Amino acid sequence: MIIIGVYPDQIYSNQHTLKVLKNELSNKIPESIVLHLLPFQKSCGDGGYAISDWYEVEETFGDWSDIKEIAKGRRLMVDGVFNHIGIRHKRVKDFCENPRRYKEWFYINLEKTLNSPRGQEADRNIWTVEGNMKIRQTHMEQTVDINLENLEVQEEINQYLGFLKEKGIWGIRLDAVAYYKKGEFIRHNDGAEALANKIADMVKNSGFYAVAQLDCDEQGRAYFSDSQYRDVAIYDFSYSAYLCEAIISEKTDVLSRYLMQTSLEKRILIRAPRTHDGILLKSGNLTEECKIQVINFANKHGIAVRNANGSIYELNCSLPYLFNIIYPKDVHKLVRMTIAFTGILNSIPYYYFPYMEGYIPEQRVSCDYIPERFDKKDLRTINRLPVPIEFVYNHPAQKELKSLLDVLAEIHCNIEKEMVWGEAKFESFDSCIKVSVANEKIIGYFNFSSRQQKINMHVLKDYHVVIKSTVDENFGAYDFIIYIKNTH
Repeated sequence: MIIIGVYPDQIYSNQHTLKVLKNELSNKIPESIVLHLLPFQKSCGDGGYAISDWYEVEETFGDWSDIKEIAKGRRLMVDGVFNHIGIRHKRVKDFCENPRRYKEWFYINLEKTLNSPRGQEADRNIWTVEGNMKIRQTHMEQTVDINLENLEVQEEINQYLGFLKEKGIWGIRLDAVAYYKKGEFIRHNDGAEALANKIADMVKNSGFYAVAQLDCDEQGRAYFSDSQYRDVAIYDFSYSAYLCEAIISEKTDVLSRYLMQTSLEKRILIRAPRTHDGILLKSGNLTEECKIQVINFANKHGIAVRNANGSIYELNCSLPYLFNIIYPKDVHKLVRMTIAFTGILNSIPYYYFPYMEGYIPEQRVSCDYIPERFDKKDLRTINRLPVPIEFVYNHPAQKELKSLLDVLAEIHCNIEKEMVWGEAKFESFDSCIKVSVANEKIIGYFNFSSRQQKINMHVLKDYHVVIKSTVDENFGAYDFIIYIKNTH
């Protein structure tokens, strides 16, 4: 499968945005590609993740009929935001008015106060009819953590999952899984893996495909590790940083070694050139050398680096903006190359819509519409801004992008299991990298340099070219070529 992530109002127009989104994506993206629709329900903020009503679509986006229409044409994945609810959710109101009845829904007056991943205290005062109480709000003031071990909470989640199934939803991405279990630490507490398995069971038993927002570092790999949960895909959050390091340095050896290392994990991984938040720098899989190189580049060019609790957390810029700094004339070539490269790795490729379009919000931030649910002070907001519809219409490489996605979608439809579970090889040639996946049924050559590279790219016996980008005998700048083995 290939996944494309998009906010419900990602394409900015004066119409109900879900209708606009359906029409535009139908013209651009093959139907076999999965659409991950980021939160579209009524919310209190946090980019939509502080959901105040699971059952209500934000009226400026449209309504459930729009969601059902999108789900008719393709597999639709939505977020299961079960770690927390918005501060204006009815269950928070119920608790404030009747704390004895609903106290088991939440985490009240915990002995140890922790700092949230965003740097502030995770426990805050909340007014109730019985006086102020400390309540756990891991992420921000607009959200309140809920107790997933509570049977009433589980029943409410099950009812909601049934509701989503009726609307034609195909998959659920479990959000903030590492925070499910509360304890001594802010995340990854004892018992977290068992609780995550329980929630995944509920999702799978309701007939959904499940993926989890977890990193494939040492702690993240402990989740869903039993054989019955191995089909729950987790993320390779270091990939985007290693990809950027290769483009910045014009060398592929570090990226090649990392991909070879993670290919041995035998887990289904999701890899994104850049997420809807940014380029994560906190992963345990990221070497200090790679992190330093990316941070030094960011500091040199005035790119915001987000800190949390005194440590580097994330690089906050759009990936096309980074490309534009390095090679301003070839942004779309680099976008297309990284789409192709990510698309044939031994993993599920995930493309964030504005990146895929080559959109650079940094160049338009003063005139862009910023929805109320986004915090203007949050460094991540730059990555979440809607793309003006006129930019979507005037995409400079529209035809090439569509043909590339068609080819990648066809490859994944035919031999995806072999791509995800089969052997993968990565060979580095200075600024070039050779990728061999699906037991060498697919071979790709990619150049990460602005320099012309002379590389042996003889036509492989029993292979044919399925996609290429202005390849010549010298393997020109940013060019790539993908071969697939001839079969009957």
